Amino acid sequence: MEWKGLTISVHWRAVRRSAQPLFHQLVARELQEPRRRGRIRVTRGKRVVEIHPPVDWGKGEAVRWLWRYLPVPREAPRPWVIYLGDDQTDEEAFHMTNRLGGISILVGAPRQQTAATYRLKSPRHVHRWLTALSHVWREHALQ
Repeated sequence: MEWKGLTISVHWRAVRRSAQPLFHQLVARELQEPRRRGRIRVTRGKRVVEIHPPVDWGKGEAVRWLWRYLPVPREAPRPWVIYLGDDQTDEEAFHMTNRLGGISILVGAPRQQTAATYRLKSPRHVHRWLTALSHVWREHALQ
């Protein structure tokens, strides 16, 4: 289990295949009453169950809020949004990033439907891309 402040992520990537039905049954049983009462919202991702407060606020809204409220000096241009994600739970943020004119990047194997406009194969490729991007920014700053 991973505590994320206002959310909890229950990862099941280490659960043996034979135990996965029992895992899902136990999680569903424990979450049934709070869901019924509207006290939590539950989403599923890549080998994760995310438990959220019952508010309409997700990764997409977080991207929009950060873009809107991060302090930017008056003479500076609006921030440029780059969002990288590897899960179905990132799709909302990909959509918002696209709406803001940013770059959305799916990390990992291609899937049939994604809002991400680009894809990098792995975290290793992300590291390479970010390193190259930082070199370009440094060179541009020196001009």
